Amino acid sequence: YQVGGLKVARLQTTYRLTTNGKFQETVEKFPSILLSVPLLVVESRQDILESQQLIETCKEYIVGLQISMAKKDLAKDDEK
Repeated sequence: YQVGGLKVARLQTTYRLTTNGKFQETVEKFPSILLSVPLLVVESRQDILESQQLIETCKEYIVGLQISMAKKDLAKDDEK
């Protein structure tokens, strides 16, 4: 399965990192996916919609994971 030429396998690999609790690695991977979107060759309106959805998904994951990591850091600081 591809989104405008971008293999969704990259996205699924990044999802697995999230599932495995590797938030920092995940936050580092999503921007590379985002940076590849402008380079996609889209051939249909559906490809455009899927590319836009990919951008939104990446942004939401990045923000959510950063919030989660910040909460963990605050909890560690409170323990000290």
